[in-house]
Amino acid sequence: MAKKLVKNPNDFESVIVNGCLIEPNTIYEIVPKEPSGNTPEEYFQLGSTKERHPFVSNTCSLSQINTGFYAASEVFNREDKIKNNWQARAEKAELLYDIFAEPLRMYIADIEKIKTPTEDEFFDKNYAKKAFSVTIGEGVQFNTANPIQRFQLYIAIVEGEVCMKGKRDDDEKKLGLKSENDPYHQEAQYSYVSITKRKTKSQQNAEIEMECTYQFGHLLRTDKELLIGMLQYIGLPITKKSTDGELTNSYKTFVDKTPEKIKIFYNTIEKYQKDKESFRQELEILDRLKTKIGRSIIKKEGNTYYMGDVPLGSNAKSIASKLIKEPELLQTFLSKTQEI
Repeated sequence: MAKKLVKNPNDFESVIVNGCLIEPNTIYEIVPKEPSGNTPEEYFQLGSTKERHPFVSNTCSLSQINTGFYAASEVFNREDKIKNNWQARAEKAELLYDIFAEPLRMYIADIEKIKTPTEDEFFDKNYAKKAFSVTIGEGVQFNTANPIQRFQLYIAIVEGEVCMKGKRDDDEKKLGLKSENDPYHQEAQYSYVSITKRKTKSQQNAEIEMECTYQFGHLLRTDKELLIGMLQYIGLPITKKSTDGELTNSYKTFVDKTPEKIKIFYNTIEKYQKDKESFRQELEILDRLKTKIGRSIIKKEGNTYYMGDVPLGSNAKSIASKLIKEPELLQTFLSKTQEI
């Protein structure tokens, strides 16, 4: 009698979950998520939406009503291709169960109950054992060849805690993949990358340093005014009258082969390249705020600055951000400071 072949739990095709790709036999690592416009300045300069510290992490649990293992799961409401097709939802739920839940049977004998959201006793028991929870923090790794780690990564993605690092091209978007900075992932505080595809940290730092050196030299030759604005933006004590040599020395002293400070300048360059007009406008606002007339129309009460009765923010950059988002308010500010 022929022996029954046992399916390898790691033998699965790449699958898209909540706008993210999960591939077989791959090690993923949690990394900082690219900061958005609402990110606090101190985090933005670190290139993260969240405080970067070895002891900072998030813990989340798989929602009983959003497992992705039954057709009515809320996660499918976000998939344009299947959200209105019940059969397609049911097929996707079965696929996800086979990849992420069924392989846990060796640890949870009645794992099939995870398909039924009304199995309160089953869920309560496993929540108590933290079998359906995962802790996410920078540097945490998940090996999809390990059924438990694969399931934990799945939890983090379904619950919207993490997303794929980087931007998606048009072909990837057609498949249902989402970019890191897509509003779809606005609640995520971390991203993840494949270690096998990721460059080493030293390689990344070297490339960033080379790019910053190039951009500094290029701007010094072609747009010195913008360069001065950028350097002032990151806190360097320079003026519009600073010589090329003074700018160079100030920049070199600031970065001094320090990856964290080099990344601050790099993030500023990226911010400019994403929206050149908006960034130049921000620099102009910051420049005007430093003047006598600028200071005269912006008054501080407590921790907040006001223009008339309108609250603008707690610091110069938050004021600039507020003005840029509200064109009429910006126009008022510009007209009041046009004598500069």
